[in-house]
Amino acid sequence: VDVIHHVSDRTAYFREACRVLKPTGRVCTVTDSGWIIRHRQPLATYFPETVEADLGRYPRIAELRQVMEQAGFGAIAEHTVELRHDLVDAQPYRDRAFSCLHLISDEAFHRGTERMERDLRTGPIQCVPRYLLLWGAKQR
Repeated sequence: VDVIHHVSDRTAYFREACRVLKPTGRVCTVTDSGWIIRHRQPLATYFPETVEADLGRYPRIAELRQVMEQAGFGAIAEHTVELRHDLVDAQPYRDRAFSCLHLISDEAFHRGTERMERDLRTGPIQCVPRYLLLWGAKQR
């Protein structure tokens, strides 16, 4: 989950996944699409600078699909999941628990954190984490 953008040789990764899977095996890569990155709540709302940073480091879904096909996967399917909850404490954001918060300036980070904490004083903030599940079935 949320690792594929850290994998430098995705072709080798998917080839190895295909190699070790049983003939009927499937792989699932959980990542973020460009749309998801642009619509993250509350990340994109309070820290808009994270959008460009993550668009630059997350692979496009079309690229992942192509690499998966080349590695021997077929029946590739996408499914987006959404897990809504209320944010009542900004501590994970203050702790920069999300790696993209390390990619923005301190000024942008503090501006977003202050705004988030101010809004939390009036009530919870709706969070809508989404993930794209990219499934592939071993073909060869």
